[in-house]
Amino acid sequence: MRRRTPRYWNCYPEPLSSSKSGLHSGLLALALALAPSPGCDGTRAGAQGQSRSPRRAQRGVFDGITLTPLEVEFSGPPAKAYGTPLRHTLSPTETSIATALAERGMQSDPALDRAARELARAAPNGTNVPTRLIEAVLAWAGIVNPPPRLVVVELPEDPAACFRDYTAACQGAVASLVSKVEPSPTRIPARFGVGVARGSDGHTRMLTAVVAPMVAMTSIPTSVSVGQRIDIGGRLVGARSTPTVEVVEPSGRVYTAPASVSLDGSFSAQIECASRGVYQIEVMAAGAHGPGEVVANFPVSCGQPPPRRVRIELERISPGVEADALARANFAHLNHERKQRGVAPLSWDERAARVALGHSRDMMRGGYVGHVSPTTGDVGARFKRARLVGAVIRENVALGYGPKGVHDSLMSSPGHRGNLLAQDVTHVGIGVVIGPEDPDAPEAPRGLFVTQNFFKKPGAGAPRDGQLAPTIRARVDGARTERALAAARWDDGLDVVANTLAARVAAGRRLPSGWEQEVFDLGYETVDTHQVSAPDFDALPAVDLFFAPQLSAGVGVARKPKDQGFVMIVLVVG
Repeated sequence: MRRRTPRYWNCYPEPLSSSKSGLHSGLLALALALAPSPGCDGTRAGAQGQSRSPRRAQRGVFDGITLTPLEVEFSGPPAKAYGTPLRHTLSPTETSIATALAERGMQSDPALDRAARELARAAPNGTNVPTRLIEAVLAWAGIVNPPPRLVVVELPEDPAACFRDYTAACQGAVASLVSKVEPSPTRIPARFGVGVARGSDGHTRMLTAVVAPMVAMTSIPTSVSVGQRIDIGGRLVGARSTPTVEVVEPSGRVYTAPASVSLDGSFSAQIECASRGVYQIEVMAAGAHGPGEVVANFPVSCGQPPPRRVRIELERISPGVEADALARANFAHLNHERKQRGVAPLSWDERAARVALGHSRDMMRGGYVGHVSPTTGDVGARFKRARLVGAVIRENVALGYGPKGVHDSLMSSPGHRGNLLAQDVTHVGIGVVIGPEDPDAPEAPRGLFVTQNFFKKPGAGAPRDGQLAPTIRARVDGARTERALAAARWDDGLDVVANTLAARVAAGRRLPSGWEQEVFDLGYETVDTHQVSAPDFDALPAVDLFFAPQLSAGVGVARKPKDQGFVMIVLVVG
C-alpha cells in the first residue's frame, strides 16, 4: 500500500457665482476601477453577512431621482481614427484660455479642443453634463481616454458675445475658468482641450477638459468593415503595468483579447470584426491603487458608420436624498440590467454593503478611486477583516454623479460590465458616499464614491447534499469527454468509503485508522487519497487530478457545517 500526502485545494478560486456677471462654474469628473477576483479571499472561514433586501422596499427606490431623456446631434462628422493628429482652429476666447493654461506647463490637444467645444455647445446645462454625453463626444472626436475632468464657466447673459470674440468684458470669466483648472500632480504634463460655445439654451459656456496621460495609443480606425481586423497597439504611460485588452462584442459577449506585452509597457492585440455592430474596447492596467485601472475606453463600429447623434438621460438628484437611497437605486439598476439579459438577479448582503461603504469612505478621504487602499488593503483583506467569506469576490469602484449614470458608465466598460453581469456570484453589497460640496459651486452635483462588492457565498448554488458526489462525477465525465480523455471508471464501493471519510473531515475529525482495509476488501491493492477543501462547490470538479489520462476512483463530498464550504475525498486506485 502507498499513500500520498493529501493535497489541499483552497480556492478564494452650476455653482461659483458672480452676481454682476451672471457667472456660473462647476467641476465634473468620472473615474472607474475594477477588481475581478474569480476566486479567493483566503483560507480562514468567517461568519456570513445577513442576506436581505436593502433597508427600504423596492417601491419608491427612485424617489427624489429624475431622469430626463435627451437626444444630441453632433455638429460635424465623426473622426475617422483614434490617435491621429487633427487640425482644429481656436476662437479668440479659446486662444486666450489655451495660452494661459500652456503657461502653466500643460499641453494643448486639438482633439480635446474639438471635444470641449462640442460639449460646451451640446451640454444641457453647465453644471450637469451627463457622462454618457461625455463618452460619446470623446469617441466622436477620436479620443480613447476615459472621461476627462471638466471645468465649466457659464454666462447666462453674454452681451459681449464672448463665444465669438474676446474683449475686456470676457476677461473675468476666462480668469475664473483658468483658476479652477488643476495641473497634473505628476511629472507628466496634463493635456487639455478648450471650448467656448453658445448652447441651445442661449447661455455661453467656457469649458476645459483635462486628462492625465495614461496610455499612448497607435492610430485605430473608428469604423471597419465586417471581416476586417482591428489592430490595437500602445504603450502605458507613468507607473503602470500589466496591460490587458478587454472587449464587448455586439452580441454582448465580454472577453479578454490575447495581447503581446513588452517590458517597457507596450502592447498589441488584434480583434476580429466578425459581426455588424459596435465593439467596445478597453485597455486596463495596474496602477497606484491596484489592478483594474481604465486607461483607454472607446468604441469601434463594425460594418456601419460611427454615430452622428446620441441619446442620453439627464439625471437629477433632489436635495435631501441620502447616500443609502442612492445605493439602493444603483442596486435596482444592476438587477434590472441582469434580468433584461436573462441573468439571475443578485441578493443584497448587508455586511458586504458595510464593507463597500467603508471603502467608499476611504476613497473619498484619500482622494482616489481604486481597489488597494493604503490603510485597508485590497478587497480580500477587507472581507477577511469583516469575517466575511466569499467563494468568489468581485469589486467595482467608481466616482460619478448619479446611480444611473454610474451604472451606465460601468456597463460601457468591458471589465466592469463583466462584473455586473457575472454568473459566478450570488450576492452584492453597495456602498455610496456623497462627496463634499464645492464651496464655489454649491448647486453643482456632488460626486458619488461608489463601491460594489459582488461575491458568492460558500455553498451557494450547490446541489442537495445527496447529490454532491453524483454531480461531481457527472461534471468530470463531461469535462473528460470534451478533452477527449478516456472515460473515468467510478466504483460505487469506493464512493461509500470516500463519503464516510469526507463526512468525518467536514465535521473536524481525523480519518479513522485502518480505513484502507475497506478499500483492499474491494479487491484493490493500492490507493491514493486526495483531500480537497473549497468554499465553492463549482471549484471541486476542476481539480487537476480528475484529468489524468486514466482515472479509476471513488468520490465523497460533504458540506462543512461551520462555514458551509465543502470537503471532497477522492480515492484513486490502481
